[in-house]
Amino acid sequence: MNVQNLQFFDKLGNNLNLEFDSDLSAWVGTIYFTQVSISVFDNQNLFLLEKVGNNYKFPTIAANSFFKFSWEEDINKTELFLYDVVEDITLNENFISTIQYKTISHSDFNTNSNLPLDYRFPMQVNIAFNPSNEQVYERTLLIHYNSTLIAKIGFYGEGEDEEERFNVWLQNFGIKFLREDANILKDYDIKEANPNLESLNQIRKELLVNREEIYPYIGTYKGLINFVNILGYKDVLKVKEYWQNVNTNSSYFNTLNLVDITDYLDDGKIDTLDLVDLNSSIIAGRQFKKTEFLALVYEFTRETGEYDDDGIPLTEETTNFTVNEVFYKLNALNKKLKNEFLPINVKIKDIIGEFLYFQKITINYWTDSTIIYDYSLNESVEVLMYPDIKSSNLLIRDLSPLYRKKLESGIDFGVVRLNDSSQDPYENSQRWTRDQIPGISDYIKSFYTEIRDQRYPDLNHRLSWEYGDDPEKKIGAPIVLSLGLAKFTVFDLRGVKLSDLSSTYAGVDPYWTLENIDYRNFYEINWKITKNAPNPYNFEYRGKVVDLHTLPHFLPSNGEYRITIELYDFCGNISVFSKLIMVSETLTPEIVGFTRLEDKFDYRISNLSNIQLQDFGANPLYFPRVNVLDFEEISTQVNIYKNLLDWNSFYKNRYGMGQNLYDVDIYDEDTNSYVAYTDPLQSNPNKRYWGLGEGDIPIKIKDLRDMQLKSLYWMRLSDLVYLEDFNAGFIISKPAPGKIIKFSLFSEYTIPNYSTLTELAQILTDSDHPGVRLFDYTAVKTAIHASAKYLSREMYHILFSPGAGSPGLSPSPSAGSPSKFNAGLDNYTFFLPKKVHSTRTIDFLKSISPVFDIETLFLLAKTSDVLNGNVQDPQFWVEEKYWKFENDLQKGHLPTAIDQNAFNLTSIKIFKDSFVLPENGIVFFVINNIDGKNEFIWTLRDEPNNKTIIKVRSVPFFVWKFKDIGTYTLSVDVIDSNKTIYKNSVKNIIRVLDKTNYMINTETRLNLRKNKLINN
Repeated sequence: MNVQNLQFFDKLGNNLNLEFDSDLSAWVGTIYFTQVSISVFDNQNLFLLEKVGNNYKFPTIAANSFFKFSWEEDINKTELFLYDVVEDITLNENFISTIQYKTISHSDFNTNSNLPLDYRFPMQVNIAFNPSNEQVYERTLLIHYNSTLIAKIGFYGEGEDEEERFNVWLQNFGIKFLREDANILKDYDIKEANPNLESLNQIRKELLVNREEIYPYIGTYKGLINFVNILGYKDVLKVKEYWQNVNTNSSYFNTLNLVDITDYLDDGKIDTLDLVDLNSSIIAGRQFKKTEFLALVYEFTRETGEYDDDGIPLTEETTNFTVNEVFYKLNALNKKLKNEFLPINVKIKDIIGEFLYFQKITINYWTDSTIIYDYSLNESVEVLMYPDIKSSNLLIRDLSPLYRKKLESGIDFGVVRLNDSSQDPYENSQRWTRDQIPGISDYIKSFYTEIRDQRYPDLNHRLSWEYGDDPEKKIGAPIVLSLGLAKFTVFDLRGVKLSDLSSTYAGVDPYWTLENIDYRNFYEINWKITKNAPNPYNFEYRGKVVDLHTLPHFLPSNGEYRITIELYDFCGNISVFSKLIMVSETLTPEIVGFTRLEDKFDYRISNLSNIQLQDFGANPLYFPRVNVLDFEEISTQVNIYKNLLDWNSFYKNRYGMGQNLYDVDIYDEDTNSYVAYTDPLQSNPNKRYWGLGEGDIPIKIKDLRDMQLKSLYWMRLSDLVYLEDFNAGFIISKPAPGKIIKFSLFSEYTIPNYSTLTELAQILTDSDHPGVRLFDYTAVKTAIHASAKYLSREMYHILFSPGAGSPGLSPSPSAGSPSKFNAGLDNYTFFLPKKVHSTRTIDFLKSISPVFDIETLFLLAKTSDVLNGNVQDPQFWVEEKYWKFENDLQKGHLPTAIDQNAFNLTSIKIFKDSFVLPENGIVFFVINNIDGKNEFIWTLRDEPNNKTIIKVRSVPFFVWKFKDIGTYTLSVDVIDSNKTIYKNSVKNIIRVLDKTNYMINTETRLNLRKNKLINN
């Protein structure tokens, strides 16, 4: 054997690159152990091979020769030593046997030959390092062939003890990480009999360095995730939440769904949140509630990003530990998190292991030819629909007029009703009986006829039943389906005898009659109406064809529907016909903005050269305002009246639930949840820009903080207060025939004879008297309630009836005695809104003037005239030249103070596209064109800086004070009462300018308008 041909390798197959010492004629070098915890074992496997040519083989050992491995020094015998692995057959386990030298001889191989050994495997010797203290250990291994030294290899190792400083520092910060806690480290070997102090010291050091990212956030996702990451689980451990299905109509009700929040491990934010059912389909709708349960999911295998020859992804194991060992670690981690990190109410419900594998499925297929002959045994039947799909744009509409009165004797507040007695839409799951179908079909046709008549020629005309929206409003697309079978003619029946239509069997009545003969030999029909996701729909109804040849139906959401009819005949055949219909999906929410802004800030004559007199509108001289729409055609594109009603119905009271502007939920990015405006935890820095102020009306000084006076130049302080509009009205409590009612200076009206209060209400509503006809009337118990037909100051009047009404108004001398003709009338058709004047002020005014009437504070007049009762006399206002009455015609109106703060068509600006606004301007946004709006999500973005300013939900309007100069984009998601989702985003809809630039922009716009008018 040539010693120089020997090669030395470690346990990983790396050449140790020992040097050959010519003086010793032996190989020399040093092997270094990595730093090892005291009482923990590390080992090196030394492999010897002899290189012969280009091949490697077992070192040559001649007969009666041997290799001997021994230590040069007799020190550190228990720390650095040789060992063999011995198998215990009884226990079926392997054990380490410590030895101080090792001999490998020719005779050990029992070859029964004296030839040199010739094997293809290496010679192996094992060296172990087990430090007992934190110090340096060295020892030299000598390798002899017989008595000849062939190698001298030094071994160097250092022991590492527990670093108490780290433990003490952690305890000083209130942090606990014990020796046994090291078992939860991802790569820590739990099979070690003694603790690995190196790993323990390392994790304690990392906890000290990163404590500011973990322990201040205990009880939050950030603290949980950062702690899990520092333990080494970032790439393999998923954290999932359990969400409970709370939709009682769902087949998944009360079941728990796992939601993967693993992307928290990347940056601490949840970018996507998908709730997925067993079929991997998104479960739509707000039907899930977050629970207090979590799950730890460990990935035992994962994709490598590579593929085999069949294109199947390759996988790799993520750990060398067994499943039981990993679950032991995760169970210990669960206890650690429960005791020190998770809130008391949060529990880790499950620990789950995931194994990812792929399998190739081969599908064999072939083609068989089958000839199919098509025979038509029956006539072709067409599915007909009203309205005609070719001439009508089928839309989701408000179905309010199609619902009948619940109680015939109940109050009907002027609601338009096209359904007198038939079934309501969606009633009985739309499975109508034969007797109900004609009535339902008739009111559906009347519905479309009314829409056509009311919107011709003005397609944007408000329908008579549009009085604001309601989240519980019933909506849908009503249709009437029918069979397209041609009627039999005499020519068709030529040669047919009456006896041919008689019964085939004695005692059985004939089937065919003049009623059903047109349906040929069809005797049953099965209607199917289906729609795919989103909002899937499935309806099926089977019955006699003579009963169900016509079927009214209400389609609940937009999208494509398939209408299928299955006709059963006497020959046992089923004929199937279908057609597709589309309920328009092109409908997007139209975002319409309202605000009160003036286009002039100086009303001197010299500054009015670019406006017209008509631009003052109906504003009185005592309160001039000029308002020119930026885009004047918008008044014909936007249903102004309906939108004002939408705003009004939501502003202070929403469906009797008392919802106001501040019942809004604001999105919190840190918790990925919505927090109520009034919640003490709501800390959004932009919160105070929502709505009109932070408290109730009237506006307070604190609502103007951070605003400079010069930035409010364009604004009247009254423009910051928005009171809801209200209809004028009054009550007649004693409506007896012959009693007199007088409206201001109109002629008197005498109540006629009637049989019931409902009849009197109708008589008053239909009256052509100039004062009476201004109002709609409804019978309520023993009184008549009157409400103005529209919002206008012309509706504000002073009332009188002998013995009641305003003391400032009296009838003609022929009216008779007061006791006989008193109708129990209110004093005025207007009233004083709440929270305008203090109770203390009112009490003082009453004490100094017995004739003072609090409701006259509604009027704009001198205080002395209010106190002495002059304003209660309609003649006073004639003398003041505010109105006059000639031949029962009214000109002018009462000047009012309080309702100056309500929206009206002469003082608001309306926006549908982009517009310019001065800083600190308040804008109301509503949705113009969708009925049955149930839920809203509004998002305001600072477009140039690509920043979301605020995201809110739960209110049907968006009210914002645009304090900061810039350009903004507004988006909205609208969900109607049938769960249909509509989306829209208007980019750069708002441009906010400072005072100077806003005035320049306004004057430029008015000058351009002036030039256009002159040129035309």
